[in-house]
Amino acid sequence: ETLEVYAPEHIEPKRTLQLDIGRALTLEPSPTANRVAVTNHRNEILIVDVDDGTQTTIAQNPYERGEHLAWTADGRYLTYVNSKGWTEQYIEVYDVEKRSINILAGPYHRVDGFSFDPKGRYLYFLASTRFNPVYDDSAQFEVAFPKTTVPHVVTLTGEITSPFLLEPSEWLSVLSEKKEEDSEQEDEVKKVEIEFEGATDRVLALPVAEGLYRTLVSLEDKVLWVSDPIRGTLDLDWLDSDPPCDSTLEVFDLKKQKQETLVDKMSDYHVSADRKTQLVELDDAYRIGEAGKKFDEEKDDRSEFDHESGWFDISRIKVLVEPQSEWAQMLSEVWRLQRDHFWVESMSNVDWNDVLQRYQPLVENVNTRSEFSDLVWEMQGELGTSHAYDLGGDYRPEPEYHVGHLGAEYRFDPGAKAYEIVNLVKGFVAEANKCVPLRQPGINVQDGDYIVSINGQALSETVSPQELLMNQVETEVTVGLRKRDEDTVRSHRVITLDSDRAHRYRDWVERNKRYVHEKTDGRVGYVHIPDMGPKGYSEFHRSYLSEFDRDALVIDARYNGGGHVSQLILEKLNRKRLGFDQTRWFGRYPFPAFAPAGPLVALTNEFAGSDGDIFSHSFKLMQLGPLIGKRTWGGVIGIDPYHFLADGGVTTQPEYSHWFKDVGWDVENYGTDPDYDVDILPQDVRDGKDPQLDLGIKLSVELLQEQPPFRPEPSEWPNLKPRPLGRR
Repeated sequence: ETLEVYAPEHIEPKRTLQLDIGRALTLEPSPTANRVAVTNHRNEILIVDVDDGTQTTIAQNPYERGEHLAWTADGRYLTYVNSKGWTEQYIEVYDVEKRSINILAGPYHRVDGFSFDPKGRYLYFLASTRFNPVYDDSAQFEVAFPKTTVPHVVTLTGEITSPFLLEPSEWLSVLSEKKEEDSEQEDEVKKVEIEFEGATDRVLALPVAEGLYRTLVSLEDKVLWVSDPIRGTLDLDWLDSDPPCDSTLEVFDLKKQKQETLVDKMSDYHVSADRKTQLVELDDAYRIGEAGKKFDEEKDDRSEFDHESGWFDISRIKVLVEPQSEWAQMLSEVWRLQRDHFWVESMSNVDWNDVLQRYQPLVENVNTRSEFSDLVWEMQGELGTSHAYDLGGDYRPEPEYHVGHLGAEYRFDPGAKAYEIVNLVKGFVAEANKCVPLRQPGINVQDGDYIVSINGQALSETVSPQELLMNQVETEVTVGLRKRDEDTVRSHRVITLDSDRAHRYRDWVERNKRYVHEKTDGRVGYVHIPDMGPKGYSEFHRSYLSEFDRDALVIDARYNGGGHVSQLILEKLNRKRLGFDQTRWFGRYPFPAFAPAGPLVALTNEFAGSDGDIFSHSFKLMQLGPLIGKRTWGGVIGIDPYHFLADGGVTTQPEYSHWFKDVGWDVENYGTDPDYDVDILPQDVRDGKDPQLDLGIKLSVELLQEQPPFRPEPSEWPNLKPRPLGRR
């Protein structure tokens, strides 16, 4: 990347420095000199002199990207995070004058940002230091640490006192008068000195509770940070680059020794370089005001765009886009992203420079964003590696007319001149207005009944429910229903679904579960894992917590969409019962808690991929039981998408490759073979048969003969009756 230096007196950049700084993640200009600190994709921390282009690499974090930088007010010291291990982070300081590096604080499990006090007295930082266990309130026994971060402060010299020691009240007026007298000298930059010896012993935690804190900024006598709530992950979009609008901007006032809320329900904030102005982002609105102070509540109307309210209208910003120029730039960036982030520097021996030479001329023939996307897919496909995606982008909005769903399958009955319900999906009630519409209380409809009309319009062989439900998603509609043996039509108001897929999935899982129970007299349980993300982890526990204590388990990973939690699930499946806890009134339960009682069998297929591949292969490696089905998808090089293109699209770079002790790198582009290769033929699907599940049941029952479930029955209870004393 190039580094452009802008001077306010010029319209165009004053100078463009052709430097190999890599892909910059963070830029932090020195407040006093023509220097800029940079962190890049190679995890390097650089200092660039913008006058002569000299660049100095001062450190390289061997374990993770360093995205936090801070200068002292005089520009002498630069601080950053460096790591000595995966979970051992230090705050290091580079002295520009002496060209030396010293540790100021650490080690910590994680450091999440820091800021020097404008007066050169303190460094404030966020670190994970408080591990306050929180017990899971559901049926399973789990203890987690959802909040570990605490704001800290370290005094820069041994003579500086704690910021939590208040000045005597009788001196406050004198100090305020002195401050007024010295106001003319406030603009002078005071030279900062840091004493590194004994610095780690001068660290203090701010007197606030642990939390999920980020974006710390220190003012003269205040410290700001963002406090995030604990969020569930089921509904989070991993491609959304904007934080949810449910965070809080908090301030700790050193004079008041008190923590307060400045802004509630916000996304993010920024403070100007002189620490005098704050910009707060609230959804798609922005508000500006004095740093560290609350906004005027009487001016909360977001339509008042003026200096007094602080709101400003971003819709005034207009951008001229030349698609051809944008696509040319984006293709080069996509190529560079793969060059710089692909998991192995050799690019798996693909001549990546040659690839660019062959594909770059084609961008001149691109006429639409979708054609550009095709070009990106083809270029990235030259790497022959999974997880190289092109997603999103600036597509023109198109009209969308989706069909509302009633949660039923139906067919036209010519004799009844209505649509017969042949399968009323049961599903489950996940949240309000998400239950199966025709199963709402008071409707009392069942298979064999008829749908006669939608919103008062009669149905016929040529007018289907889908036609009348067009553009009626999540909308209240009136459905005319008739019982099979009646002539009376009853009208019911329901709210349609945008999709009934989740309910059909629930029916499929419950049907499989009943089938396994019936075939084994309840001895074998069934658990399906749809993916290895939040939904899959949720679904695993939904079934596992009710099935784990059966004599054996069938773990179904077919159609698994991947993710990252396979190791957590494998850890639970790998638990071995060592004993049990006995109670008088509550029975006995296994130790370790929720360990399976007996043998395991796993199912997989060609639609299980990514972390589904990893789960299937690891299940075999850990010898948890036989694997049944078909060879898996074969894509196990993970991604971390955070590089957005100019038009808002994102491409992914395969960054995290998996190696296994038995096959090395070869799960990628191959998958893992099951122990028992079993096809499901088209006629099996037609007839409602599942040969893979049937074999899983058969092997489970056979394994029970070899590995009976762990259910010991002690022969006797403890006898603590005192023995008779002997003669004295």
